[in-house]
Amino acid sequence: GIKIKEFTPIELKKYITGNGKAEKILVQKTIMKLYKLQELPEYNDAADALGLAYLATRIK
Repeated sequence: GIKIKEFTPIELKKYITGNGKAEKILVQKTIMKLYKLQELPEYNDAADALGLAYLATRIK
């Protein structure tokens, strides 16, 4: 079957930035660096989605 994983916003922020209380802009900037993007993701939801994808591929 398919494994479903859920992460809270705090878990996502902590994994991506090292700080569970990080501001959105820090999450966006970190995602930009992780994916070597030329500019910040335009929408917060896009940064969150990329962060979740990154996290899901590294958690077993």
